[in-house]
Amino acid sequence: MLKIFLLFVSLILTSVIFAPATYATSPLLNFNESHSTVMTQTTKINDTLLNANQPSQNKDTSTLINYPDVNQYIIQNNINHSNVIKDSRMNTLPKLPYKYGTYKGVVIHEVGEDNRTLQQWVDRMYDTYKIAFVHAFVDNKEIHPWLAAYMLKQNGLTPSFADKNKWIGTIISHNAVRQYWGGTTHVDPIAYYGKWGYDMQQFFELVTYHYNHM
Repeated sequence: MLKIFLLFVSLILTSVIFAPATYATSPLLNFNESHSTVMTQTTKINDTLLNANQPSQNKDTSTLINYPDVNQYIIQNNINHSNVIKDSRMNTLPKLPYKYGTYKGVVIHEVGEDNRTLQQWVDRMYDTYKIAFVHAFVDNKEIHPWLAAYMLKQNGLTPSFADKNKWIGTIISHNAVRQYWGGTTHVDPIAYYGKWGYDMQQFFELVTYHYNHM
């Protein structure tokens, strides 16, 4: 099972209880259906890529599998973006201002666990909001870069890549937060992306593509 990802508002120095909690869902998803029972277009992408590159039992599996260009697959096949659900429970939480007065961007974070569903992660945030709060979630059934682009667009920001610009930008990995801001030892989602032949640069390029086509 592919790991669940989170997107949450940066900066770390800002309050995290402000923007509506959102998460992307498949256009085929009924709100009352379990995520685990729904086969979305994005899931089909994952299956296609994995099946096309799955080594046979007779092949040497010690080397990294060379996956196709995921971004081009999504673009060339005109994969539709997912819907966004805004959780009404956000209306029950305290509304605190950002420390520096405004929304700064999106931090790309991987939870590192496979044992919870997307809905369970969303519910957990409401149980622990006094400690930390994540604004948006996606799992392997959603298109992650589209949601990041959507969050930037909704808050009047344009895509810029902070990982390669000493934290200045609107898209930044949790690993870059560690490098430039401190306060964490986490290096995600670098290793997870690398496992699938992907990286933050490709992610940012797909965010930019979706942003420009909204």
